[in-house]
Amino acid sequence: LNSLLSKVEELQKAETFATKKVTNSDESIASITTTADAAENDFSLKITQLATTTKLIGNKLSDSSKTALGISGSFSLTNSQDKTFTFTVESTDTLKSLTDKINVETKNSAISASIIDNRLVLTSSTTGEHAITVAGESADALGISSTKKASYSLGQQAEFELDGLALKSDSNSVSNVVEGVTFTLKKASTDSTTIKVTTDTDKTVQAVKDLVSQYNSTMSFISDNLSVGD
Repeated sequence: LNSLLSKVEELQKAETFATKKVTNSDESIASITTTADAAENDFSLKITQLATTTKLIGNKLSDSSKTALGISGSFSLTNSQDKTFTFTVESTDTLKSLTDKINVETKNSAISASIIDNRLVLTSSTTGEHAITVAGESADALGISSTKKASYSLGQQAEFELDGLALKSDSNSVSNVVEGVTFTLKKASTDSTTIKVTTDTDKTVQAVKDLVSQYNSTMSFISDNLSVGD
């Protein structure tokens, strides 16, 4: 009886009838997930550009990330929310120890540090137009000042068209445009992908079949036991 009741309870769940199914003509352009709140609909999605992160690449400082840089002083990093974080540099610091200092604050600053070819690389933790500003007496010596850095690329927003409507997003995961639908943008393309959201009737049909099967099994069990009692 417990098994039968569980099948009945399954049919009483809203998601059994409200689950959505998505068909997508080109999964390489975007993927889509839905919740029960999504309405049945058709979309045409075209991606002009993906959201990227801001990145600053400094000049090469040494032949090893573990070599003392012999630089003393301080430098500061200011994020796109105008929050400034100041770091002390000691003569014994290496590229590795400097990245460790910066990354301790990443959760608060939204700026992470890494090393590429013995260069200090600063990257915004989130995509979109989030500037990174470097200042301080040690910035030049570390090769990350506005005049000494090797390269700086400001992050960009994702740009896409949904049914011809031009939209932008700081993230490549877009969940605030259509209720119950999340678009994960994968690549820019001159082509569009066609998306269809429908109610997943297969789940409902399967739930009914499971109930009927369990009901028949339960009735058979009861009948067999009544027969034995006779």
